[in-house]
Amino acid sequence: MFRKICLIGLIIFSVSMARAEDISVNGRPAENGATLNLFASDLEKGNIVLSLTDEQTDKTEISVDQGKTWQKMDKKEGSFRYAYRPLGDEIIRPEFVLSDNKGGMRTLDPGITINYQANTPEENVAKLLDKLQSAYESENIDRFIRLFVLGYPDRIKFQEAIQQDFYNYRNIRLHPRIESKTFNEDYTRAIWNVYWQRKYDNRSGTGYSDSATITMLFEREGPDWLIIGMNNNAIFGSSLLTSPDLKVTAGDINITDVAAGQVSISAAVHNIGLASASNVKVSFYQKLTTASNFTLIDSKTIASINAGSSANSASVSFTANSGATYDFKIVVDPDYTISEGEESNNSATLLHTMP
Repeated sequence: MFRKICLIGLIIFSVSMARAEDISVNGRPAENGATLNLFASDLEKGNIVLSLTDEQTDKTEISVDQGKTWQKMDKKEGSFRYAYRPLGDEIIRPEFVLSDNKGGMRTLDPGITINYQANTPEENVAKLLDKLQSAYESENIDRFIRLFVLGYPDRIKFQEAIQQDFYNYRNIRLHPRIESKTFNEDYTRAIWNVYWQRKYDNRSGTGYSDSATITMLFEREGPDWLIIGMNNNAIFGSSLLTSPDLKVTAGDINITDVAAGQVSISAAVHNIGLASASNVKVSFYQKLTTASNFTLIDSKTIASINAGSSANSASVSFTANSGATYDFKIVVDPDYTISEGEESNNSATLLHTMP
């Protein structure tokens, strides 16, 4: 039986993998499926140079933008070369179309990923820490929180804690010192131990200083590095996350009639924060309901209040005209000597008529 087979036009077929020795990037052999990290110091006159060698290929085109555009590769000394100048940090996955002198073509996707970063990962993470320091010292919550991944643990609570820092602290100064740093093999993650010293003033102008060594976890997302975790964080957000929070309400004020024109006043003070508080000063004030300003009666000190606990103050005595109506005000930590997670819940007022 006579059979005639006609081959019309161009036969195009795909090869999903390249031979390991076929391709090199800036002189480095690129194996199938390899991920290469290139930095500015690795470039040849500012270029990423891709080279392909194949004895059966007559001409070659390359795409570095996922097939959107194709560029001719020049043949030199037995290899096809293409120089690509990156404009910034990029991730490049080259693809090729190879043509032979008989009109055949084949596409080649070697599965190579080129991660180009103008700065080294070490430089990029160091810049991230600089941005963190600058945003925190300038009390810029938007710039600060953008340095953390969207999935950062308890991100909303963490942001609230940072805002509380900015409310409670003034003149914040940070002094970081890098103690150790490691990266994974493909430079997409890093773990750095950073010693942070912080100096600040509280709302009354009293200066404080604290420090902690924080294990910071970083991850590269595209061209950017972001913070994905912080272990042993006793600095950022500490006013809410690791500080006492003293609270008093009108219901905590106890006024006892002692005799005609005389009362005894005490208060229960709560610590709803995550750290204990020592030498808690409680001040008692009074004013006639028709008066404008409060007058101090006396102050008492509670030795300590553990986190999540309450303590009663000692009583103070007040004498005035029988039948007069007074506002009695309690203020906890009136001198702002205790750094707290929240300062706005430190006072309460109760109306009482003298016996």
